Amino acid sequence: MTTTTILARAAAAGAGLLLLAGCSTASDGESSTVTSATASADPGASAAALDDRPLDEQLAEALRAGDAALVALAVEAGADPGLEVASGTTALMAAVIRDDAALVDVLLDAGADPAAVGSSGYTALHHAAANDVDPAIIASLASAGAPFDVFATTSVNGSPLHLAAYDGNVRAVQALIEAGAPIDLPNPGFGASAIFVAAFANHPDVIETLALAGANVNLVEADGDTALDVALASGHEEAAAALRQYGAATSGEL
Repeated sequence: MTTTTILARAAAAGAGLLLLAGCSTASDGESSTVTSATASADPGASAAALDDRPLDEQLAEALRAGDAALVALAVEAGADPGLEVASGTTALMAAVIRDDAALVDVLLDAGADPAAVGSSGYTALHHAAANDVDPAIIASLASAGAPFDVFATTSVNGSPLHLAAYDGNVRAVQALIEAGAPIDLPNPGFGASAIFVAAFANHPDVIETLALAGANVNLVEADGDTALDVALASGHEEAAAALRQYGAATSGEL
């Protein structure tokens, strides 16, 4: 991938919604350096320029600033696109958390691993689901091979789709479904699909989105309950009504 090509993907960069605090490199080794004069020799570099500091340090700084052009220069010059910029957080995850599609595309083009697992078992796709980011980011991650079946080690014990359903992020749920996430994937231990999680968290709009996409509303989880059982036991009348609307039954009615 040439610098010009990567910079073309970075051209649309804008300010991110969130700033990853305390972003610093986790590398103990020395990175290659490139001078400002060398960087500016590329006509596509525009105002972005590297200095004599280690490249990984400059990559982390560019990520904090949301500067996709400088990120592109850094990774093209040799900075690690898989850099851990904070404990359990890769550069790609940081770009996702910022909700910055341009940064995400630059890092993916440079070889960042979309399947890398960080804190709490989160991949970049988990962060996308939990933060309800631009659907284009979810599409880019999926196209790059981000897995749908990695389960976080949180209380939800969920895949990205489980997390989006639990948080009520309808846009992320829809984007994940469109990207190919298995809609009835059960989580380990509980055997619950995303619709169970939506029922437990009382998100009728998520239930509707899942049902319209073909989710099985009458799956039975490991303890013998259906999603409707879960909604009723939790006192969530809205979720129960949404499930009933799409033909859900209690385990006793099946």
